[in-house]
Amino acid sequence: MVRCVLELGVRASQNWRQYATIIRKMGFPAKFKDFKIQEIVGSCDVMFPIRLEHLSNAHADCSS
Repeated sequence: MVRCVLELGVRASQNWRQYATIIRKMGFPAKFKDFKIQEIVGSCDVMFPIRLEHLSNAHADCSS
């Protein structure tokens, strides 16, 4: 399984078809099927540092 941040829509599907073709040319049995977007990642500048250790400790029940 290959995971990465990807683009939405038809363009994403076309890009992954190209990746499957490249992998096949390298000799691996890659197939492009059941394409679906599972995760979308975003980012923003909050203008202050976020202490991940403190955040994880404060919310230990829902973090790992």
